Amino acid sequence: MIRVTLTALALLASPVSAQEGEPLFTTDFRGHEIVVHPNGTWQFSDPDVTLAAISPFASGGCLASSSGRVTYCGLPEGFEADRPVSAHGLEEHGFTDQATRLQFTLSLDTNYGHGGDLAYYSQLGSSVGEGFMLKAMSFLTGFEFEGETATVRDGIAVVENGFTIETEGGSGLTDFSIEVMTEKETLSVQASAWSSADAALPDMEDVLTRLTANLSIDGKPLAEWKAAE
Repeated sequence: MIRVTLTALALLASPVSAQEGEPLFTTDFRGHEIVVHPNGTWQFSDPDVTLAAISPFASGGCLASSSGRVTYCGLPEGFEADRPVSAHGLEEHGFTDQATRLQFTLSLDTNYGHGGDLAYYSQLGSSVGEGFMLKAMSFLTGFEFEGETATVRDGIAVVENGFTIETEGGSGLTDFSIEVMTEKETLSVQASAWSSADAALPDMEDVLTRLTANLSIDGKPLAEWKAAE
């Protein structure tokens, strides 16, 4: 049996429900055999096994920094795991809300953190003229920038940024990310939502609340940690 990293699987097309030709090779993911076909599709050997069901988050599992100070445990209601990636110090999981098709990505990069430069992150959002620059960028690009902000405390930097694009035809995109940095690692939550003439953008404030409720720093939910003195 050939074993490959989850990165290889992430580069493949969507899983198939039925076998397509002779298998290229088989591999293992969390104790379950996966068959990979020459056309790039894959499937579990056991048709009753689904990626969502065997995700570590399905049973309240956690993604955590090596220090344990930053954790993301379990899944927001309605979301299912469907896109795992792991390689070169990056562990990434993708999730989809089956009702709204909203997708978010949860990742941990063990090779990138604030590097001790907390002064840089403390100054985010405080530059003179930033308001003018954001307005100018919005005018030139058509994006509505919410800007980039940071909260720094006790060796942790939390960086948040987002933007919204809306067209005259009624379609649009909202994107945001939250990065929680220790000195050497970064745990990130990123989400994007599309709208159309038939489907409006979701309430992104509500989305943010849902997606960050499971994110904790030093045992405190993100909102509580940010509000602390």
